[in-house]
Amino acid sequence: MSYKEIVDQAIATHGQTFERALHEKAVELCQANMDLREYNTAMVEFVWQYQPDKRPAIILFFGSMYYPRIQLDRKNAKDARLIQAVEETIVANQELLKPYILNTRFFFPYIADSSFLSVSDDPAALNSYTDNYPANLRLQQTDFALIGRLSMPVVNIGSYGKDAHQFLERIDAEYTLGVVPVLIEETIRRFFTLH
Repeated sequence: MSYKEIVDQAIATHGQTFERALHEKAVELCQANMDLREYNTAMVEFVWQYQPDKRPAIILFFGSMYYPRIQLDRKNAKDARLIQAVEETIVANQELLKPYILNTRFFFPYIADSSFLSVSDDPAALNSYTDNYPANLRLQQTDFALIGRLSMPVVNIGSYGKDAHQFLERIDAEYTLGVVPVLIEETIRRFFTLH
């Protein structure tokens, strides 16, 4: 069963009484200072209490926020222009890049600062996500309409290092502070001068 299915069943069985209780619970849990996974699990447990059938079940829901993937497609004119700008930048900076191994991918499945500048999922998939994400009710909502209006091609030209986002994170300072800014600036310049 999905989270949406148990919410729909609870509404069908208990109507506005359940809907009011659900909104009150969402507010209460927001004030409990829980992390996102704890909050979502608590919301599922709360909704489960309103189910007429209490037999064991598996409830599918999203426990964490939506992370838009970065994906480029040469068939899209703006994406193709950005891909070309990146490729030309790499070629133009071969001497600077000689000590490093670069990987070029058209799909980046991880979170990046630029992830929320474009969304490549179709509306049905996004609706399925919001319907099955308990925190969407109150705690954490993603404005897909805004992201859709931005809808710009995105590339991740990132730093190099070890143990990212952890206590002992370290970066290759020469690459991160010397090479990356050059690549970013030149890619942007090339992107806006290409026709």
